[in-house]
Amino acid sequence: MTQMSTTQVTDPQRLEAALDELKQDLGGAPQLAVVLASPRQPLGEALVRVSDALPGAQILGSTTAGEFAGESETAGGLVVAAVRGDFEVQSGFAVGLAEDAAGTVARAVSGFGEPSAEHPHRTALVFVDALSFSGEEAALLVSALIGDAQIAGAAAGDDLQLQRTLVGAGREAASNAIAVALIASKRPLGIGCRHGHTPLSGPMTVTKASGPLVLELDGKPAWTAYAEAIREDAQASCGLDPFALPSDEHHIQLFGRYEAGLEIGDDLYKVRAPLQRAPGDALAFATALPEGSIIRIMHTHEDALVASAAAAAAEARAHCGGEVAGALAFDCAVRKMCLRERFPRALAAMRTALGGAPLAGFEAYGEIALEVGDMSGFHNSTTVVLAFPV
Repeated sequence: MTQMSTTQVTDPQRLEAALDELKQDLGGAPQLAVVLASPRQPLGEALVRVSDALPGAQILGSTTAGEFAGESETAGGLVVAAVRGDFEVQSGFAVGLAEDAAGTVARAVSGFGEPSAEHPHRTALVFVDALSFSGEEAALLVSALIGDAQIAGAAAGDDLQLQRTLVGAGREAASNAIAVALIASKRPLGIGCRHGHTPLSGPMTVTKASGPLVLELDGKPAWTAYAEAIREDAQASCGLDPFALPSDEHHIQLFGRYEAGLEIGDDLYKVRAPLQRAPGDALAFATALPEGSIIRIMHTHEDALVASAAAAAAEARAHCGGEVAGALAFDCAVRKMCLRERFPRALAAMRTALGGAPLAGFEAYGEIALEVGDMSGFHNSTTVVLAFPV
């Protein structure tokens, strides 16, 4: 039987005591522990301390733009989630994503051996440095290199400073890196993925771009085209005129509500999040939007964000066969910006959809959900839930 337990601390001096309580709650040593750290908490030091307290566990870690356990967010703290059950876990870590994504991912997964026949279902948990801007490529490379496995995970955060994000495995953490845990289980783990955005504008073409920087949409400066597309709705729904915003905080408020959507099927969209109005009226996105991409500006509201979080959790639970021991959730930082004080409602909705099972996760700069055979798996402004069956 699988068990999951979580703990959260704001005072790092309490970490060892909290981990002792976590082990008692599990009734034994876990196979996997996930460490989620505010950038105010040294991730590398936390990984070492968790590794010492939970010998034998494979440890994965990430910095965050907010971390939570249950229905409570921890400001500036640490969250640890640990899972114990009948499965096998291997982990890998490598640095160098920005310079050589293919080589770095290959090094991270090079030590993975074949699981036993008793554990035929494989799931990769992946954390990447968001500011390497390699999340999409890294997810696809992991999928290609390890083969028949579904993938869930996220890009690390740094409390919206956009300065330095870190991930880690074992006792080591670094920026410009990828950390992977390969979980082999008797029963499949469940993944859910929902965003809650719907199209607002007609199709728009990225006519000039450089990496994550979109310079032009439909031949206009990207910010101008974006602001024109959202102006009427923004004035009506939140009282903001994008051409007359009083502060950078109001730009962020709009970016959380109005995203870009890449069409991936009939009325299905993958969301790409603008993060910043850049010089020259460009838009800086969380990941690349190549020239020629066709997007629509999307919009959402608080109730839709809460409902989509619950739907992601329900989908993950359904893929587990109905009952779960616990779940990890990766929720976009811009969703938290949009929900603000309503964010605990989304956590409560996920807990309810999971049948009250333990929940832990963080607000990220990108979310990863990739089924076997998918050709794209990096998302923005999305909730991804990874659930462990009982």
